[in-house]
Amino acid sequence: MNPKILVSGEAAVEALRSVVYDFVMANYAQQYVGHAETRRRSAVAAQIEGDARYFELERSMFLECFLLHFRNLMEFLHHQRGDRKVLWAGDLTRSKWPTAEAKEIWGRVNRPEPGSRPVMERISTRLSHIGINRLQLDYEWNPPRMYADLRKIILLFRAELPTELRDSLQLADTWPPRDAPSSK
Repeated sequence: MNPKILVSGEAAVEALRSVVYDFVMANYAQQYVGHAETRRRSAVAAQIEGDARYFELERSMFLECFLLHFRNLMEFLHHQRGDRKVLWAGDLTRSKWPTAEAKEIWGRVNRPEPGSRPVMERISTRLSHIGINRLQLDYEWNPPRMYADLRKIILLFRAELPTELRDSLQLADTWPPRDAPSSK
């Protein structure tokens, strides 16, 4: 075993199952944010107040679900572990993680726009604050673009895994992924 790899065997496979779960949940949620927004706009155009409110709630529910799973994965993929209890991507890779390309994508995703805060900070604020109106979008979230960037980083991470673990990180559109190793 490579001395750099801190987690291996069944513990590594289980960790990667969690990564796949968060990845699939982010994918589903990002798709439904758009569906709910389309239905909300249709209800507003038809002046159906109750439906518009329902779809506004639905959009917020899926957006927050997406942001939660997106944040989980981005923190896992970027975190420089200080606390030995926290597992991060670098514990599973065979080389120095994150790669320069992964750092560049993460930096672009998290870069604040003029007059704004970094994306990860905005996500934490949205998910953890009571007292703000979370039905109103405080930022022009773009889940499909965010998901596409997340997928790029996950693929870079997968390439850095030891060969024997790569099949455990199936990036399928379903849960559990077809042909995924079964859990015991």
